[in-house]
Amino acid sequence: MNPSAVNAGDIIGFRVQGVDTPVVHRVVRVVSDRDGALVGFITKGDNVENEDPWIVRPEALLGMVVF
Repeated sequence: MNPSAVNAGDIIGFRVQGVDTPVVHRVVRVVSDRDGALVGFITKGDNVENEDPWIVRPEALLGMVVF
């Protein structure tokens, strides 16, 4: 999957270092550097109040949930 196709509001599956099972959360915002290059994604579970404490790097992306 092409990470640049992911937008805020999309639901993605990804790996988190130190966690054995994949995580599936919604993208809150896409993070880019000053040059516009993709850095990663800020995510949040739908049933929790706070954003996740990590940035999901493009190489950790497993896929996007589609219906």
